Amino acid sequence: MKKILNQTLVLKPENSKTNVPLSFSLEKDYERLFIRYRYFPKKVEDMDQAKREILQALEKYVPEESRAAYSGWRDYAPLVNLVTLSLDYEKEYLGCAHRHAPEQKHIISAAGSSPGFVPHPAAAGNWKIVLNVHAIIGNPVTCQVEVIGLEKGEAPDDSI
Repeated sequence: MKKILNQTLVLKPENSKTNVPLSFSLEKDYERLFIRYRYFPKKVEDMDQAKREILQALEKYVPEESRAAYSGWRDYAPLVNLVTLSLDYEKEYLGCAHRHAPEQKHIISAAGSSPGFVPHPAAAGNWKIVLNVHAIIGNPVTCQVEVIGLEKGEAPDDSI
């Protein structure tokens, strides 16, 4: 087992609607890659912030003559932060985990990969994880990404 990447990032509201690439290289082939990813907080706990964001969105995206059909702002709470993950090998797109879960574990291997990713060897070369920052609302969000190269018979530990 070899830890290939262990990175923590702090994302702010101005990072919303951007992509953050995290490049890493494998010096040798592995049987599989284990990717552990989490971000927090998921929910926006500040209801005043949520109210401001929701009312601004309704004003921006709903024509004034249609706004009466949208009842109170609380119907749209709680708001959540959303950061998803995609993966490339060299110049090949291997797929994505566009899921809402704030903690995720993924396997990449020739024998089979986690849902959303094509089966692909954990081959030597240049890799890139892309964090797709859909929405960061209010306070900063901490993202942790860990990539582990696993040999036959090895299992990842449970820490991040």
